[in-house]
Amino acid sequence: LPAGVSGLAESSDGLSWSRVKGPEAGGGVMVPSEDEGAFDAVQLGVTDVHPTDDGWVMHYLGGSTTPVNLGTVPGAPPLVGFKMSCGAATSTDKRGLVWEKRAEPLVAPGPAPEWDSNFASWPRVLPV
Repeated sequence: LPAGVSGLAESSDGLSWSRVKGPEAGGGVMVPSEDEGAFDAVQLGVTDVHPTDDGWVMHYLGGSTTPVNLGTVPGAPPLVGFKMSCGAATSTDKRGLVWEKRAEPLVAPGPAPEWDSNFASWPRVLPV
């Protein structure tokens, strides 16, 4: 599951990795939004990062403060951070240290009682 903060590591061979300290809290490069009403205010998780002509594009999932009752345990309180949407961010530096998020999600959950009313998450992007 997403942990809330994403970092950066680099490797020249894909086997040995070195952490890179980012500009965000704790050395991360992507953190949840400070706006309590944002779709990614509680947590985020990166799914894909692709090079572009100008740098990088990142696709990620974000969890909001909207409470969700998953209905898995009778009487359990609603969970926060599980109403998830798909987001995107771009970086124009060569290493992907500084990211600019899109304010709105690319795909948001549907209305209740639709099948996707809790989650529109774990985006996967395949450039063609």
